[in-house]
Amino acid sequence: MRWSPKAPQGLTLPGDLASRLAVLAVLTIVYVAAGKVGLGLAYVHASASAVWPPTGIALAAFLLLGNRVWPAILLGAFLVNLSTAGTVATSAAIAAGNTLEGVIGAYLVGRFAGGLSAFDRAKGILRFVLFAAVISTSISATIGTTTLVSAGLAPCMAYGKIWLTWWLGDAAGALLFAPVLVLAAVEPLPHWTLRRVGEAVLLFGGLGATGVVVFHGVVPPSLSFLCVPFPFWAAFRFGRREAAASAILLSTIAVWGTFLGHGPFVAESPNTSLLLLQVFMGGLSVMILAVAAVVLQAQRVEHELRVARDELESTVSTRTDSLRQAVRALEHEVHERTRAEHGLRESELRMRGLLEAAPDAMVVADASGTITEISAQVEKLFGYGRDELIGRPVDLLVPEGLRARHGEHRRRFSEDPRTRAMGEGLELHALRRDKSEFPVEISLSPVRTDEGLLVMAAIRDITERKRVERKIRSLNMDLERRVRERTAELERSNEALREFAYAASHDLQEPVRTMGNYAELVAGRYRGRLDADADEFLGFIVDGADWMHQLLQGLLEYSRVEMRAPETAPTSMDQALEQALGNLGAAIAETGATVTSGTLPAVPSDGLQMVQLFQNLVGNAIKFRRPGVPPEVRVDVTSRDSEWVFAVHDNGIGLDLRHAKRIFAIFQRLHRRPEYPGAGVGLAICRKIVELHGGRIWVESPPEGGSTFLFTLPHTAQEPR
Repeated sequence: MRWSPKAPQGLTLPGDLASRLAVLAVLTIVYVAAGKVGLGLAYVHASASAVWPPTGIALAAFLLLGNRVWPAILLGAFLVNLSTAGTVATSAAIAAGNTLEGVIGAYLVGRFAGGLSAFDRAKGILRFVLFAAVISTSISATIGTTTLVSAGLAPCMAYGKIWLTWWLGDAAGALLFAPVLVLAAVEPLPHWTLRRVGEAVLLFGGLGATGVVVFHGVVPPSLSFLCVPFPFWAAFRFGRREAAASAILLSTIAVWGTFLGHGPFVAESPNTSLLLLQVFMGGLSVMILAVAAVVLQAQRVEHELRVARDELESTVSTRTDSLRQAVRALEHEVHERTRAEHGLRESELRMRGLLEAAPDAMVVADASGTITEISAQVEKLFGYGRDELIGRPVDLLVPEGLRARHGEHRRRFSEDPRTRAMGEGLELHALRRDKSEFPVEISLSPVRTDEGLLVMAAIRDITERKRVERKIRSLNMDLERRVRERTAELERSNEALREFAYAASHDLQEPVRTMGNYAELVAGRYRGRLDADADEFLGFIVDGADWMHQLLQGLLEYSRVEMRAPETAPTSMDQALEQALGNLGAAIAETGATVTSGTLPAVPSDGLQMVQLFQNLVGNAIKFRRPGVPPEVRVDVTSRDSEWVFAVHDNGIGLDLRHAKRIFAIFQRLHRRPEYPGAGVGLAICRKIVELHGGRIWVESPPEGGSTFLFTLPHTAQEPR
């Protein structure tokens, strides 16, 4: 093993899209394959394994390729979990935890442990252990275990056991797999002689043989130390990459043997056995990496001493020549100093020319705030002569009330000198010689010289711009006033339209009812006394009158919701649902429907409208049932952010989600009236009630069948929309 002075370099994703997608696809496949192997050893829960190589793969990918590989890690983790256990939601949450673990782990290692150089020193390795194997892995374990328990996929009593297994599995994966992948990518390929190849064969052959002997029950547990010298042999004789590879090989043999029930770490349960083994292998990996780092450091010191010796010999050999050249160098220095002074005068002239060419007033000050140079624009803008400003403090141009703040701005700029605007977000003013103030915009630029840091300030009078801005604000205020007036007019017009719809639907009820009654009388009296066409036409008239009556009744109900503002008060949603079910008692008894619910909260709302909302949704679930199947309706609620999310599930006929928005419009139907009667107003009324309370309503059609209508209501009372 020979030390190379080059710093480790990461990899980069290909520039073209196809190659980049291919790399991400390969990474996803590797992650999924490793994950399936790990979950094949999951005993405490199907999603928690004490052997989890994907953590090391993800961490190495983020360290080597950067954060742009996150889609591959996220997709791989999602596919592993979805194809093993859990739902889409739990798999997505666990995948997000696995991805976040890798991102944060790579960031912490890069920020505090040296990134790809973490394995150069023992200190870096210990920090890698802390940030990559202890801290970041707790994120995935916490998110994953909490997701399983919250989703009901794991009992609460098993939280600690699942979390510990998850965390130790991820930690061991980070300690065993990330180092070997990173070192394999950043270290140059070795140039081994035939002798070194033979030694490597003996090393890994002996490691494999002793691993099988120790972890497959050939020798008693007291002789488990037989396999330990080989990883240290790799650390001393070959390097960090080979040491990490030996740990991977030994860990693979050990996991295999422990899985078969052999070896020194076999305990009362397979999961405990694997946990004990992973702790041992993680500790062994850290030790051999630390030893390899110490060996590498020693080689660096040896290399630096050798270089220093060569440099010292070269220095001694050249010292005499240097002394002989000293006199000539001094003479040359005097000549160069004279040239430098001449160049400085020319530079000052060029700087003066640049200042005069600038359209803004240019002021140059030193670190103490003393003016060293100005442009002619400064004299015009401030009314001072050049001699009156050179050598004076720059505060002379600042209003007295702003000088303390100006001093703070200068101090901050001296701590972080870079080109930027002064006092960003503040109103800045300058002071003329006649004591008049005017608004300005100032841009600061550092100028480094042999005498120290100078600050060049470009000052622009923005009086005219401020005047234009005030004019624009005045025009905007006038425009906003006009918009408010127009909005008020539209509100009045809408109110008049709502009142007209209510009055029209109410007043047309009686004529339509009369027409329908007489049509039924004529149809009943003359049925069979006229020809078949007349009987059919009379049937059309009766059906049309009945349908018109239903439409007017629906329009009247919709108009009542429109015209009546909600009377908001704390409303028990349990009581509202109970009253709605009482109103639907006949339909429930007739169809044999079953309606269940969890405990519903009290929500600031209009109690009557909540009863109508539940009555329409549950009534729809009962009406649109499957033939021969008793309706089953379930009402649930969850809290999300600042709102309640209510869900009404049914086992009915479901619907095509292409019509999900259409069904909430008034008079919109998806079925013929003979199949499912109704005017198509109920869901439109539901939407209007929810919107008046500041919520929203939508429908979902689960894969298992039926429909789920969801609506939201705010936790606190809202102004009616």
